[in-house]
Amino acid sequence: MLVDSLCAGLFEKRAAGGGHALADLPLGRFGRPEECDALVAFLASERAAFLTGVALAYDGGASRALL
Repeated sequence: MLVDSLCAGLFEKRAAGGGHALADLPLGRFGRPEECDALVAFLASERAAFLTGVALAYDGGASRALL
C-alpha cells in the first residue's frame, strides 16, 4: 500500500448518540465496522498492489455534495 487514505463516514459506533439522521444518508443506514475492516484488509493486501495515491470516500454516499 502506497499512501492511500480512507475517508470514512458515519459508522454505528461513531454515530451513536450523535444526532445524525439516517434519512440524510443515501443508503439509509450507518456503516458497520466489519465493512470498514474488509476495505482496510484489502488495501493492505497484495491485491491492492497497483492502487496508490487514492483517497477513498467510504461513507455510503454521504459525500455526494462533493461530486
